[in-house]
Amino acid sequence: MKKNKIVDIVEIIHNGIKVLVKIDYIENKISLVEEYKGVYTNKKWVFAERGVEFMSSWIDILETQEVAIEEAKEMYEKELARTSEIKEKVILEKHLYLNEAV
Repeated sequence: MKKNKIVDIVEIIHNGIKVLVKIDYIENKISLVEEYKGVYTNKKWVFAERGVEFMSSWIDILETQEVAIEEAKEMYEKELARTSEIKEKVILEKHLYLNEAV
């Protein structure tokens, strides 16, 4: 039986922009994160006080964030479905075992 996942850190690249996403299967949360010396913290994006020349780059970054969140959501939902199937199987097996024991 495959072990249930606790946390995944996934690197998503879209249009040459890399975003790290943390999927926490216990807390049921998805976060955009950054890594520094092996430690992952929530990414703090700063969109204020930038020159006009940065605006098209920010649009690309926002699009990448959207893609990353959608991909992470799909991964989360697949893992949730997989673990739900395992739980249902275990419950069914216990139920069958208890019925045989009676």
